[in-house]
Amino acid sequence: MSTQTDIVKRRQILITIAVVLAMGLVLFFHRFGGDRLPPPELVRRFAVFGTVGEIKLWQTPMLTAASEAAEEVIDYFEKLHHTINVFDPESELSQLNQTAYEQPVECSDMLWDILIAAKQAHQQTDGLFDVTIGSLMQLWGFYQERHEWPSEQEVQQALEPVGMEQITFYPEDQAVSFGHPDTRIDLGGIAKGYALDQAVEILRRHGITTGIVYLGGDLVCLEAPHNTPGYKIGIRDPQQPGQHLDEIIVQQAGVATSGDYLRFREIEGRTVGHIVNPKTGITQTRVLSVTVIAPTALEAEIQATAFVVGGLPKAEEWVRQAPDRQVIIAYRDQDDMIQIEYLPENHPPDLVRLIHQPNSP
Repeated sequence: MSTQTDIVKRRQILITIAVVLAMGLVLFFHRFGGDRLPPPELVRRFAVFGTVGEIKLWQTPMLTAASEAAEEVIDYFEKLHHTINVFDPESELSQLNQTAYEQPVECSDMLWDILIAAKQAHQQTDGLFDVTIGSLMQLWGFYQERHEWPSEQEVQQALEPVGMEQITFYPEDQAVSFGHPDTRIDLGGIAKGYALDQAVEILRRHGITTGIVYLGGDLVCLEAPHNTPGYKIGIRDPQQPGQHLDEIIVQQAGVATSGDYLRFREIEGRTVGHIVNPKTGITQTRVLSVTVIAPTALEAEIQATAFVVGGLPKAEEWVRQAPDRQVIIAYRDQDDMIQIEYLPENHPPDLVRLIHQPNSP
């Protein structure tokens, strides 16, 4: 059990993190160092999904095979991006959005698989995670600039086509259709987690079991190199370049952070976050950031997004049901004070450890 002093120290650390999150300047980065973790044998950096990615591999069976595996991962990411990019009118998802109300649209294996994952995510989060929010994203200016705050009537109109019940799945034909002419799917909230887990499968097919894959703030870790505790994932301190506020050590897990501190819009001088409640049509303003550590990157990303919408009660409920997962949530209470929760308090050491190492080199 943690002592009262330990709890106070932890909350002090996390309150500092919350203040920085409010400034919109925190990013996860992976830091490999120390005398127990050797340099990676292969590193690949790339751009995809409008962000940056990186693959680092250790203990590769053959360097040539590892290089081929990494290139296969990058090719897969690029193919997925071209398949689900809602900003590309020629992408498969854009074509589906344009025609699925008129008639069922057959999906490629890739699109079908991620749509099924999105359907399951909707069920697992009691509807807090919903990919049919395209009309709401349009309303709040994330597809094209908006200068006027939406009226309540506009919000209600944009909510009408939202909901997974608007999508009919035809498994025998691997096709879907829409029940409303304005239903639009946006897979941005699931793409990185889904892609990262697929990357793990690709690497393992090539016999690679040790490494880390990073996509714009979310990541997945394979097994750690022999005789090492795992991979250090740090939270940067923007007020002290080169320093970090805290570290977690992770292996065989996904880590995802959701929040509106990096992607937002301003309408009439008011900040609009990109995570919209699919049940109310309103962008959340209370939760600053949610970080989730889970066995897969997909689960971590889905739940992080859901907790931004559902807040602390949903995070606490989930952790009670899945105590081998972990959540750090920063939010504003009813008095507009920043509060932090680290769930669960007695977390399992085999999945991840939180280490307080401020100002580490």
